[in-house]
Amino acid sequence: MSVKRIAIFGSTGSIGTQCLEVIAANPELFSAEILTAQNNDELLIQQALTFNPNLVVIGDEKKYQKVKDALVHTSVKVFAGEAAIEEAAGMDCYDMMLAAIVGYAGLKPTLKAIENGKPIALANKETLVVAGEIVMQKAVETGFAQKTATGYRNGAGMTATSLFLMVDDKNFILASDSATYAAYIAGTGKATISADVLSKLKGKSTASFVDFTSLFTAAIAGVNDESGKKALTAANNTFKNVIVTSDNFEDKSVKSYFEVNMVNAKQNSLVSTANFINDLIAIFKEEEAKRKAMYSTEYEILKDVGIVPEK
Repeated sequence: MSVKRIAIFGSTGSIGTQCLEVIAANPELFSAEILTAQNNDELLIQQALTFNPNLVVIGDEKKYQKVKDALVHTSVKVFAGEAAIEEAAGMDCYDMMLAAIVGYAGLKPTLKAIENGKPIALANKETLVVAGEIVMQKAVETGFAQKTATGYRNGAGMTATSLFLMVDDKNFILASDSATYAAYIAGTGKATISADVLSKLKGKSTASFVDFTSLFTAAIAGVNDESGKKALTAANNTFKNVIVTSDNFEDKSVKSYFEVNMVNAKQNSLVSTANFINDLIAIFKEEEAKRKAMYSTEYEILKDVGIVPEK
């Protein structure tokens, strides 16, 4: 299994540091390839010394020399400035971007990553709030969406993920499939949302709620592959739901809220995630062992009937 190279844009924030904790717990699966920060040079230096990324970028150019001197005896390349952050997003040395830069500053590197054909884990919803049309147009250009008379819908790239997208001037809808979307529009599909969740959604300018339990349960029923069922069951036993909300603009900023709830509420979420990844690794290893055993049996059969020679 190849290591997925992660570029964390906003590595010193809460989401960025949590992502690095997951990477540290699973070095056989992930590596930190690019780290960027706007002002927190001390933490950026510490992260670079710990994770040895390909490069780091400090947004505040006045702090460049301090970061450069601290990393002079490492192989880490150091850059500075807003333009350098955008240029880093256009590089080919990473596999996935975590877009965690706060506010409008995260827009340009996110667009550059889209142009570069990189998958994006978007933890900065302001990018869609302040420049949704621009982002969606980039999604069209890269095949993830297609333009319609009233907005946007699935492109080939989105269809490949088995998700259904529909965007117009009033709605941004992401459904598990087209049938679920149709049921939602017709009002025939009803979701039961707890009062606790509804209280967090009330009064927000935008709000999203995803019930992982129902999604995974439905997916498990439709999968025939044993390993697939085990992987989905592991996910169903780990992730409960996600809540995302945002308030209206205040001056030039938007306050957003992102919450992922785990099935085991008493366990640290990073521990639950790490355990889930370990479960997946065990499932994949078991599947690989079965395949090897099957190929070995087939070889012996073919050898016995003289189709293949003795080793």
